[in-house]
Order: sequence, then structure tokens, then C-alpha cells
Amino acid sequence: MTRLRAATLVAIAALVALPAAALAAQDFADLCRQHRTFKAGQWAAYESSGGRADSGTMRFAIVGIEGTGTGARALYEMSFGRRHKGKTETTIMQMLVSGLGTTAVQVHSLVMKAGDHPAMKYPDAMIGMANRFITTNMAQEIAKNCATAQVVGWESVTVPAGTFRALHIRNEDGGEAWVAPEVPFGMVRVKAKNGMTMVLTGRGNDARTSITETPHDMMGGRRP
Repeated sequence: MTRLRAATLVAIAALVALPAAALAAQDFADLCRQHRTFKAGQWAAYESSGGRADSGTMRFAIVGIEGTGTGARALYEMSFGRRHKGKTETTIMQMLVSGLGTTAVQVHSLVMKAGDHPAMKYPDAMIGMANRFITTNMAQEIAKNCATAQVVGWESVTVPAGTFRALHIRNEDGGEAWVAPEVPFGMVRVKAKNGMTMVLTGRGNDARTSITETPHDMMGGRRP
């Protein structure tokens, strides 16, 4: 549960990453309210270590876009890998989301695949519960960060994916992040209050769905 909670917080951070090109000139709180545009195919991969969670890998991707404008929905995929006995166990969460990057984010469908187990589609009733949890905590995180984060300045940051000119941001709770305009989802490096560090290991614009099988319905049957 500790790792899942840490992964959830990181996922939230991914959803609220901001356009770095404007950060040097505008108040951080104003930037938090700006619209964020996502593109199909964008992805960013990370490695995490330290803190109370096990070390592991994370990957965030947009594997599809439905619709246009304010009504657009993104097929947002999060993959978490945990090393165990020399092997990496991977959990994939794939959500159809509207309002991505805003306080009005809404989850319309959720499919999860854990390791070698079949992919499972969550029923609408459980989507409702997950939706309330995600939107409530999303809004709280955005409000907290926008109200308390301080912009430290532009710095050169070297991570496994390369060297970036990134904007250093610090929260009053001790968490820090470095974001760059050319990185999907913005994040180059993150250091949480509990000591967990996340560094960028790769990025690109060619993401495809990691779930190629037809998911089982958790209430029985398969998705049509």
C-alpha cells in the first residue's frame, strides 16, 4: 500500500505538470490554472528509489485521444514496475480521462493488468468510487501546490535520460521537482518529502497501448 500511495502521488504530479516555457515569467499559481494540452503518443519513463517505497520503474503515456477541444478524452496509461527476486513485476492502469491536467479531471473507464494476470475492466460502480477519489485528491494536490510552491530558478539537471535545463520548484512540505518544456508531462527529477527520488530515464512521442488483449469484465464476461 505504501508503494501504491507513492505511485498515486507521482501519478497526480504527472497530471499537473505545467508548461515550463511560461514558468519563468508568470506566477506559479496562475500557471496552475492554465489549460494543459496532451498529445497522443507522448510518454515519459522514470526510475524511483529511496523513501518508504521499494525501488522500481514508472511510465506515463497518452496512448490515444478521443474527440477534440474541451470535450477531448485521453487514454492515459500508467505502468509501475517493482523488482522482486531478480524479476520486474509490472502493473498497468489504463484510464479514459477527460479534463486531464485540470481540477475537473474525470475517469470514464479503467482497465488494470497486474503481471501475467488477465487484464480486468472495472465496472461503472467501481469507476464512480475511483473517480471521486482521484478528483478529490487531485483538486487538493493542485490547490496545495499552487498555493505553496516556490520557484527556485532554472538549473542544469543530469539524469539517465540526459542533461536538461529545468525549472526547480520547491513545496513548503519539503518536496522538490525539476521540470523542462521538452519533456512529456514536464518532470525531469522529483524528490519527495519522504526521501523518494524519481529520475527521468526515457521519453518519446510513439507510445502505444501496453494492453493488447481483450480485458475481462470484473463482473463476468469480456468487454465487447
